[in-house]
Amino acid sequence: MLRFAKNRSKESSAIANVIILILAVSLSLYACSETPSEPVTEPGTLSGRVFFEDTDRTIPKVVVSVAEQEYKTVTNGKFEFENLPYGTYRIEAEKGGYVSYLGEVTIDAPTVVHNIDLWYEPEE
Repeated sequence: MLRFAKNRSKESSAIANVIILILAVSLSLYACSETPSEPVTEPGTLSGRVFFEDTDRTIPKVVVSVAEQEYKTVTNGKFEFENLPYGTYRIEAEKGGYVSYLGEVTIDAPTVVHNIDLWYEPEE
């Protein structure tokens, strides 16, 4: 009977050693794992183009406004706003003879593209 107890003690000791080894490896892996990513603090860029209705024709000289900044599109209808902190903004586009555009855009990546369609103002 004594001999059996001795063998059982060796088995228990071996199991305890394996458990300790598993815990040590787990803790080491946890300590080396990546820390959660920090919230993005770098500003983003918003760009896009203004198109005529649902076509691929662009509209020049449209005033696009975001975060109290204005940009007038050039011949290719392109606009760009840089250094916008991450968040949601109101975006407006206006040009005489067209219905004004009012929408929302969320800057949640380093570069966000937001295209706009404008329609002719109906004649009264």
